[in-house]
Amino acid sequence: MADIKLVWNPAIQYADWVIEDGTIASGDDLETAVIFSLFTWRRDIPYGYFGWWGDTYETTGQTGSRLPEMIRAYYNSEASLILRLNDIIAECLQWLIDANVVASFDIVSNFTSRSAVASTITAHKPDNTTQVFSYSWAWNQLIS
Repeated sequence: MADIKLVWNPAIQYADWVIEDGTIASGDDLETAVIFSLFTWRRDIPYGYFGWWGDTYETTGQTGSRLPEMIRAYYNSEASLILRLNDIIAECLQWLIDANVVASFDIVSNFTSRSAVASTITAHKPDNTTQVFSYSWAWNQLIS
């Protein structure tokens, strides 16, 4: 059984289910897993009140990413922000490598404007095929 298909809408920075012929579409499982991993808030350990509620009692790992932390932080340079963003992306996708769904990821991020970044994620699958995903985010005042 395939997963419910998610798509990312960069104009409104929102992921949603796909409806095809009046039903919820399925398929594109890897892209759905990447979207879910990136855009689900990982449990906020220091504060404890942000994040996916399902991780409240999780002992083996956390779901989602730390992307929301970037909203609260300021960076001294574009380079430091890009390094942190790439680390966050790699961290939240690691479970796909651990589960042998993907052999490795290449992550390339860059600024598209003063307050927006884009990331291209290349998934190298165990069968030597690749799949490329591109996402963008806009934040205010990322760089101090």
